[in-house]
Amino acid sequence: NDFLVATWSELNNYRAKLKVNLINSTGALLLDANGVQLYDSLQAQLVASTTRLANNKTMFTWVQEADAYPRFGSLYAQMLDFTTVDNDNNDSEPLTLNLLQNYPNPFNPETTIAFNVPNSGLVKLEVYNLKGQKVKTLINDNLISGKHSVVWNGRDNNNKHVASGVYFYRLKSDGNSQTNKMILMK
Repeated sequence: NDFLVATWSELNNYRAKLKVNLINSTGALLLDANGVQLYDSLQAQLVASTTRLANNKTMFTWVQEADAYPRFGSLYAQMLDFTTVDNDNNDSEPLTLNLLQNYPNPFNPETTIAFNVPNSGLVKLEVYNLKGQKVKTLINDNLISGKHSVVWNGRDNNNKHVASGVYFYRLKSDGNSQTNKMILMK
């Protein structure tokens, strides 16, 4: 479970977004290529730092500086745990493949898809339209066992916005698969 944690902030349309991703020893991204969003703020500048702790825990801290008052800021922190089972709870059930319902649903312009992977290995998460045509591959990489999430921005593999409607997302891992339905409303 050796990986590097990377954080960065993006500024787009006066919105600052703090994102995170995991990078394994071969350089492959373990989460979505766009990263997982930790924080979203209007008209702010985010300055982030990462501290790696024991047991695959990582502390993210960031300062939000308002554009109107650059000398004043707010300090935020969030702990993420990249482990799969709570070691303090010996009677917990083993992790199983579990594709959770996306949120928000319906969504516009983006939605988060969370899932659990019981074993490290190749994981595919793909989005399909009502005709069964693949619209977007969100993940096609080796992931560590545990809980993961990815944000889909409503774009296809050609980075074009998809139409409003019903879409299916399918998770494949270890010869098993699960599918859920989501709705994009514009």
